[in-house]
Amino acid sequence: MNRQVIFRIGVCLLLLVAAGIPLASAAPQFIPLPVQQQQNLSLQDNPALISALKAHAVDLAGYQKARMDGVISYITNISGGSGGVDLQMIQEDYLATATSIPLMGTVDEIDAARNDMGDLTRQFSGETKAQMQIFNGSMADLKSSINDSLASVGESADGVKSYAWLGSDAARLQVFDIAVMQQNELLASLSSQGIDVSAAQSVSDQIAAQRTVLVNALENHDDVALTATNAVIKSLNQQFRADIATYRTQLGIQLTVAALNLGS
Repeated sequence: MNRQVIFRIGVCLLLLVAAGIPLASAAPQFIPLPVQQQQNLSLQDNPALISALKAHAVDLAGYQKARMDGVISYITNISGGSGGVDLQMIQEDYLATATSIPLMGTVDEIDAARNDMGDLTRQFSGETKAQMQIFNGSMADLKSSINDSLASVGESADGVKSYAWLGSDAARLQVFDIAVMQQNELLASLSSQGIDVSAAQSVSDQIAAQRTVLVNALENHDDVALTATNAVIKSLNQQFRADIATYRTQLGIQLTVAALNLGS
């Protein structure tokens, strides 16, 4: 076969490829991924879409925080302070998850966080119903408190929403600091009522010690380290809350005994 024939065959092959006609000998073995896998792969490779998901998560968290604030305010008021404690702790878990999203880099991580936020929202709703029944709350007054709280998250004159801070890298640390402060206030309140809070205080100190680890994870934008630190804090929080539940039971017994003694 001379060079001219070879050249013509080559030109024909190039024309076939350009026209979109597959060549049997050159056809790749393509096995399509399941639809969900295809979507996840494209999403994870799309920074713009990940950014949009993060922005939506911040808006959702801001809205839910406002609602939770309204509920906590109302339940705290009708219960004399005690009824809002568990709700406040659920909100803490919710915000810890929400404020970790800005450092996440894949759709799988964000989806898992959003699912966790959904579970915590349902848990908050269930606890709200329980507290409303215990303290004979008014649905109209509860809705009014929620609406007042929602009104506070509107845009300012420069168009910035009041919950925009939830989307910052430092938001997770702010939520952590607020939680530690609330723990200290709760322990001080129980201690002032004669409860020995040493066990819970020890756990609270361990939680506070995680701040350095948390700061390092945030400064390095290390989502793996952040996830691990969140898990440690969550475990310690569960232990702390178990201790608090025991103290509150003890306090309830003490108050009951005191009431009986006064009546005798």
